[in-house]
Amino acid sequence: MLELKIKKYFLKQIISGEKKEEWRSTSDYNMSRLFKLDHKNETFSDREDLKEIKFVAGYAKNADWAIVKVNDVKPIYVINFIKNIPEGYEKGDSVIVIPIEGVVDYKLT
Repeated sequence: MLELKIKKYFLKQIISGEKKEEWRSTSDYNMSRLFKLDHKNETFSDREDLKEIKFVAGYAKNADWAIVKVNDVKPIYVINFIKNIPEGYEKGDSVIVIPIEGVVDYKLT
């Protein structure tokens, strides 16, 4: 299962159902973890094996966490900001969007 770090504030929002998607930068590191990459043709495709992701708030052994189900209907995708540009981003910026279908299990203290 893929494990991603997240701030506790956002973890709580995911667990409560308030946050329905998680954004990640389109860094080479994130792209290689969230997609199948074809370096020869410079393309990427969905990872069919990525059904659940564990978000962990920090690095401590007893850190809070949540296992979420990745949305089957709307898989992980990349979006480029052209018209509706969120605060903190500029026109042309892009992010990886992880649609969250629901929380499978969690530990929150």
